[in-house]
Amino acid sequence: MLREPSLTLQKAAEFVRAAEASKEQFQSLKGFASSSCVNAVKTSVFKKNYRKDKSSGPTYDCKKCGRNHKKGYCLAYGKTCSKCKEKNHFAVGCRRKKYSRTVEYK
Repeated sequence: MLREPSLTLQKAAEFVRAAEASKEQFQSLKGFASSSCVNAVKTSVFKKNYRKDKSSGPTYDCKKCGRNHKKGYCLAYGKTCSKCKEKNHFAVGCRRKKYSRTVEYK
């Protein structure tokens, strides 16, 4: 506030209101969820899906994600490959030929 060269009473009041609103929002969100709670939820969801995947039925080595799972439970489904930018496989399972970069000198 002190850095503002043309500070008026109205601008100062707006600044104070914004600061108070920000403080209230911070206090309300502070107790809402901590990062440890969020991490625990994420971990438990992954464990549930993994247990479900390991239940009955034949599994195979997936060439799209590089893991062992039942058909229809591939983690790469819907994801984009970081090498070729195509969908439904990871870079581990990318079947695109490796392109070598050639440089021409004149």
